[in-house]
Amino acid sequence: MAQTLSAQERETGKGAARRVRSGGYLPAVVYGHKRPPRPIQIHLHRFERLLEEGSSGHGWLFTLELPGEARPVPAVLKELQRDPVTGRMIHVDFLAVDLEEQVRARVPLVARGEEELSRRGGIVQLLVRELAVEGLPEKLPNHLEVDVGALEVGRHLAAGDLTLPEGVRLAGDPAEAVLSVTHPRVEEPVAAAPAGGETSQP
Repeated sequence: MAQTLSAQERETGKGAARRVRSGGYLPAVVYGHKRPPRPIQIHLHRFERLLEEGSSGHGWLFTLELPGEARPVPAVLKELQRDPVTGRMIHVDFLAVDLEEQVRARVPLVARGEEELSRRGGIVQLLVRELAVEGLPEKLPNHLEVDVGALEVGRHLAAGDLTLPEGVRLAGDPAEAVLSVTHPRVEEPVAAAPAGGETSQP
């Protein structure tokens, strides 16, 4: 289900994005489907709340209420940029879509069942964080869950091994490796040096 977001016009230029963020808004842009890029801003806390409710991910469908436009614009979350140090959201791209047309999106992978896997002596390594899929905007999932609880150590999964929701198909290489199950890495103990720094003689 699409979530509604009210957007405002956004100023551009030097220092504009910083001023937008300091006011509690998130700089954004909407483009696609025969419309040029349009700078907008959305309320940061409202957007964060919607992502928490639906689990963050590309492909999340929104209905944007844009100034001067009579009808809301359906759009998917195309790209979410975060500060590499703080992890805070700093910019978001929305792709305007036609609800009757197929679109491509990159959907995050989420591993489930890691506690069960750990009890059996294994850990999961995600080799990719996102998977490219195609489908109608309303069919695209917010994320793809991969149940790893029953996997054996040494098992590898490719993109083609994953179960996709009805109406969604893989857009990339089905042979692409997406995760592996391995043993935890054990650090070898370091031998203590002889007292006084002396070394043994042959």
